Amino acid sequence: METLFGKVAGDLAALVSEKWYAGMGLIGLLIFMWVLVIGTPHDDVLIGLIAGVMIGFGFGEAETRTFRQIVGSDFKITGPARKITVVSVLLYISGTACLIAAIWRAMTL
Repeated sequence: METLFGKVAGDLAALVSEKWYAGMGLIGLLIFMWVLVIGTPHDDVLIGLIAGVMIGFGFGEAETRTFRQIVGSDFKITGPARKITVVSVLLYISGTACLIAAIWRAMTL
């Protein structure tokens, strides 16, 4: 007998296993908003930069990942592929810039 909670938890686990990179971007966004609104007793700039890295690489992966179908005479294969867009490049660049700034900030503390 499956309960509603078990079904929701199973569906959520399947979604996270397929789209973990979007989850990483969402967690980074939540951390960034937490630092902006409430603050932390630690270095807010470093935590914000780490959240920026998570946002850039997480949502950058979500933007570039897609699937491509290869169709032959008697077979059909669906495999992962990359679709490079302007938005994904900007997200990767912002994630890389935040990573470099976070490393610099951590070294100068």
